[in-house]
Amino acid sequence: GVKYSKVLAKKLLAKRDSIDVIHSHNTFHPLNYQIYLFSKKNQKKVAYHPHGALDPNLFKGYSFDSIKKKLYIFLFERRLLKAANVVFALTDIEKQQLSSFGVEQNVYVIPNGVGDKKIVTKLGINKEYQIPKDSFVFLYVGRIVSKKGLHDFIEAFYIVNQLKPNNYFIIAGNDKQDPNYTNVLLQLIEKFQLQDSVRFWGFVNEANKDKLFAVADVFIHASYSEGMAMSILEAMSYGKPCLVTTGCFMQDAADSDAVLQVEQSIEGLKNGMFSLINSKDITATLSDNSLRYVQKEHSWESIAKKVIHLYK
Repeated sequence: GVKYSKVLAKKLLAKRDSIDVIHSHNTFHPLNYQIYLFSKKNQKKVAYHPHGALDPNLFKGYSFDSIKKKLYIFLFERRLLKAANVVFALTDIEKQQLSSFGVEQNVYVIPNGVGDKKIVTKLGINKEYQIPKDSFVFLYVGRIVSKKGLHDFIEAFYIVNQLKPNNYFIIAGNDKQDPNYTNVLLQLIEKFQLQDSVRFWGFVNEANKDKLFAVADVFIHASYSEGMAMSILEAMSYGKPCLVTTGCFMQDAADSDAVLQVEQSIEGLKNGMFSLINSKDITATLSDNSLRYVQKEHSWESIAKKVIHLYK
């Protein structure tokens, strides 16, 4: 990776007189340290945004990667965060996580934002995308890596499908990012004979995202650890009922009945799926609440005002 950016250094020097605040999103990256040195030397304010990367669940145990991250936090990251003028946490839980590392001053909770989406009708899209008629469609959009818990969801999906057939699961994302994990999922699909019910969609661009969300009855996110998943906020902005696990840290939305949050387990996912499949009232309520919630709590306009206030 990049240890020192000559391009960044050149641009910072060129803009030095017009810079008031530098806002960095480079946790576990030496660029954070480069920005810290520039800010200290030139008396500029600095803001850091970890985006959930310091969740202790991400580096439990004694693997090489875990030990490396713990050392980096101890030697560099904690020092940088404690010296910052502003540290942004996405949730109260992330604020608590930062506190556990001794970062307690100047920490402010500002969630991610999402823009308005074009909500299109489902009519005709199932046929266009060759999705079986009258299927109850679950959708996941995001990275296809183990921490996203897709293996748990596929197993829960199999159990549900045994009792309530005619369900369909779309996994949208780059299935070549982690070939080993993709292979694990393919083996599960073969084991449970779900080849006709689970579909890898591949990467979906913005032009086709409206249609993909239109065919979904429920958006799912079974992650073990998230700062605040943009894909969940996107799904909510389309008015989709969302089934999420506790690792997604969407507690505020769950408390507002804007998402259905379940325990981090196959059993939890199974029970959540049954609730959504069996009750149109629940899905309708979640749909209405999700859209209303993101418009109130996650509009870019309101978030920008909060961020600018903290910059000052």
